[in-house]
Amino acid sequence: MVVELNLNKHRTKRNHYIFDGNSIIKIGTKELKPLVYLRQFDFTDLSYYKSHKYGIDRAIYQYIGYSNDYNLAHRIAKWTTLNISRNNKIGKFLKSLMRMHKFKSNKELNKYLLDHTSVLKRFDTVEDAIATENTLISVNKWEQHNSNYIRCLNTAGGEVQISKEGKYILK
Repeated sequence: MVVELNLNKHRTKRNHYIFDGNSIIKIGTKELKPLVYLRQFDFTDLSYYKSHKYGIDRAIYQYIGYSNDYNLAHRIAKWTTLNISRNNKIGKFLKSLMRMHKFKSNKELNKYLLDHTSVLKRFDTVEDAIATENTLISVNKWEQHNSNYIRCLNTAGGEVQISKEGKYILK
């Protein structure tokens, strides 16, 4: 539960404190702790014609990452700029999104990506965030391997096995 403190009474909006119940996690838009986020796009209801036209499978695309940047919007802009010019699966996916939604600039694409991004958890240290991110990527890759409806956009992550009790085991 995120609560704005009464300390914000005489502060400008950019200096508001955001409190999660234990500690202050944001001042204005500035993140104070590293976080792990999920970017998810659901194209399961996309028509076959559009799917074929834009080269997007009718599936759920997921990207898991961590950020220690100023805020999530800054991280998304950096990620988009880095990947859109590359000829990898993320770059092709971003170009397809731009064509499909008729975005004219990266700013419109960044807003769309921000709307489809959710913070999973905040951490005290960067090492904890990276460890959790790698674990979630591994689980996501395993789910992609065993499902026709999930596409993992990440390239890193370890291998995962499922034990007899149904728990994930990282190699």
